[in-house]
Amino acid sequence: MAGNFQPAKLDIDPSILDNNLAIVDKEEEDEIEAMFKQMSAASQPKIETLIPEAEYPSLLVYPKPGLCIKTRNAAGKKFFINLCRLEEIPPPTPITEQELERVIADEDYSTLWRVPMSIGAPREDKDKSGGTCLAADVAVNSTWFKETMEPSAVFSTFVITVAIEGLGDKHGEQARLERDGWTILKNKKYLGNGTIPAHR
Repeated sequence: MAGNFQPAKLDIDPSILDNNLAIVDKEEEDEIEAMFKQMSAASQPKIETLIPEAEYPSLLVYPKPGLCIKTRNAAGKKFFINLCRLEEIPPPTPITEQELERVIADEDYSTLWRVPMSIGAPREDKDKSGGTCLAADVAVNSTWFKETMEPSAVFSTFVITVAIEGLGDKHGEQARLERDGWTILKNKKYLGNGTIPAHR
């Protein structure tokens, strides 16, 4: 049968609260808080950091000039890629020009063939007219550069394309470059003032 529900009123004996609550002074409160913190810390499992605490040994090396490529980034700003030579970088596995052409034509990117390279960060610089531009250094093995890449338009084009992709992937929007509008400068091997920045 329908009716109006009336909540019951519960009377609490004040002595229950009085018997279970205690007032502590500041010193006791600090001791209790310290005790709980200690208990909490002891109960937490140790979580290993994903970043190694020990530093791995590294070597500063200085690339040598090779080729200078002029292009533009997605914002239309001039961007120069300094394709440098560095003996400390291992050479790629030997492959013929014909084999590389087949890989490119078939878009066979399942192949394990890679060109080891060091990709530096973009920096502001000045072009020959004094205008502001961006430049970045990319280094490959010195011997392979001289004997295999430089004499071959196929290898050079492939390495420049890979460098363009690598710069965009590693350094984001300001290094997203035109893939088809680049030019190898004939009379310039490096854009920059002074010593080539070290690679680690």
